[in-house]
Amino acid sequence: MRKPTGAKYELTAGHPDFVAYHTEISIAQAGDAVQDFELEPAATITVKVIDENQKPVPEASIGGPMPGRAGTMTDVGRTDAEGIARIGGLSRATLDSVRVNAKKVGFQAIVH
Repeated sequence: MRKPTGAKYELTAGHPDFVAYHTEISIAQAGDAVQDFELEPAATITVKVIDENQKPVPEASIGGPMPGRAGTMTDVGRTDAEGIARIGGLSRATLDSVRVNAKKVGFQAIVH
């Protein structure tokens, strides 16, 4: 990329099978700037939401970590007819600390 000197840019590289990578670069001198990205293979968590009778809860809203943004929660989807949702794009290094929430009108929200 060719940009003016002294300029700062936020760059993001991503792919569904890899953890998103975010970085900021500064262009110190005129000319082309090169930024290499080494993407980490992503992990996927499968969540199953059931009610007190062990029946699946379809269309529950699932909140989880925003891919590439540690500590930031976002709506990541809804459960299917079997009560299952998948959260992808997660760093394997942080799987032990991932928090997920599920909620649906008429049910108590849960966080794990």
